[in-house]
Amino acid sequence: MAVLTPPDAIPDFLIEHFDDLSPETLRGTADYARGEAYLPPDEMPDKMKEAFVLQDDETVAAIADYADELAAVLEEQNGDESW
Repeated sequence: MAVLTPPDAIPDFLIEHFDDLSPETLRGTADYARGEAYLPPDEMPDKMKEAFVLQDDETVAAIADYADELAAVLEEQNGDESW
């Protein structure tokens, strides 16, 4: 099982929200952070949406990368459990 450590650029209060998100929502969050989606995913917590506005570009980029990486880890874990 892969262990993923969030980058220091992401505030702890945002990291806490990632634990409850599905891989699909994490990918949508990453797309939203990169500006590839106009609207955030419905399942993205409101506090997280509000916090995005207050983050600098470096932090938002780190959030996008971390969300994608975490989604991949979760998908891998879910795939391992299905056999």
